[in-house]
Amino acid sequence: MKKSNKINNIIFSFLAIFIWIALFEGLSFLWLKNFGNPFLQTKRILKSHAYLGWIAKSGLDLEFYDTQVFTDQDGIRTHDGEPHSKYPNLVTLGPSSAFGWGVEYSQTYSSLVAQKLFNKEIGDSLLNLSQIGHSSFQGARLYSQVYEDISEAQIFLIAYGVNDLDRFRFFYASPLKDSTEFSKTKSRPGLDILNQSNFLVITSFYLNRWLSRFYCGWMTELPQQRVPLEETVQIQTELIRQIQKNGGRVVLVGTPHSYHGYNSNDILDIENDIKAKKIKNKEQLTAMLKLAETFPHQTMAFYKVMNYYAKRGKCRKAHDFFRKGQLNEPYRVVARINELNQRLKQLSRDLKIPFIDANHLLLQNKSLFVDPVHPNTLGHKKIADLILERLKLEDLNE
Repeated sequence: MKKSNKINNIIFSFLAIFIWIALFEGLSFLWLKNFGNPFLQTKRILKSHAYLGWIAKSGLDLEFYDTQVFTDQDGIRTHDGEPHSKYPNLVTLGPSSAFGWGVEYSQTYSSLVAQKLFNKEIGDSLLNLSQIGHSSFQGARLYSQVYEDISEAQIFLIAYGVNDLDRFRFFYASPLKDSTEFSKTKSRPGLDILNQSNFLVITSFYLNRWLSRFYCGWMTELPQQRVPLEETVQIQTELIRQIQKNGGRVVLVGTPHSYHGYNSNDILDIENDIKAKKIKNKEQLTAMLKLAETFPHQTMAFYKVMNYYAKRGKCRKAHDFFRKGQLNEPYRVVARINELNQRLKQLSRDLKIPFIDANHLLLQNKSLFVDPVHPNTLGHKKIADLILERLKLEDLNE
């Protein structure tokens, strides 16, 4: 009898633990879905990759930003989760906007172009290799892994740029630029384990934020832009030439955004002025704090103050200024998008390929965006129409 009661107690205990875990997971899922920021949201669908940094998890079938997302066994977004096409006609390489953040797969500009140009199912004609948070550096690496398998593709859409401008990464933070960060292949199994659970994603995020108030870590270094603009141009030039060498046609797609008032060259002049300043005493610290308050989109001012406190072991204060800089980082990025698009436009002229000025096309019209940097279904439709128009024009000129 006693043995039976002991077994029942063990079963009851395991059942209670299971119910509590299920409850925490369910509540965490609802919190992430309704209140989680983009950084936390992406934790649900990304996994580490030793060579590329990260890619989408394989075999996904879930709702992400009110859109159903399917991926195949290679972590490539597809229409229904089936394996991607082995003989695509059209290949897209780009970041989350090309991936189709918040947009059904069949309504992305890549899908719309493929449906119009080729008399096939989307899954047969299109291979969308775009990944959330990927830069030109990661895109070139991705192409180097798959180019032999897609050498028969006729058209390539390349849309990298916005993540090159960032100083942080969606999957994990690092102050290093991409060429340094990814110079050695390394996997992050710990992150993958944490990201399997909604509850652990939230817990680890806030625990890490709390611990960083006592441990300065990399805050003793100034964060670098992930891919400097000159490197972006060089990487994309080499990528395009490699595709052309293999017989593919390339269309460059510029970066759009819906912010207003952040395209002035004056902003860039202020950024260069802040970079040149040093903080060695309290007077210089006060002057830098004033610059940070006056120009919050110039995040380097916050990072220099962060760095000042971190080097003196004042991690709590350093973390506060890191957070202020991180929150304002999107404004610094969009201030550089105009310059980025101009450089890519010149690159397209030099290489005699079409350039889709998506920013000019969408006119920073908020009704064409899911959020400040991701076009919605209508935005994707307008981009697709312009791509088709430019390809038709190119055919006529030939």
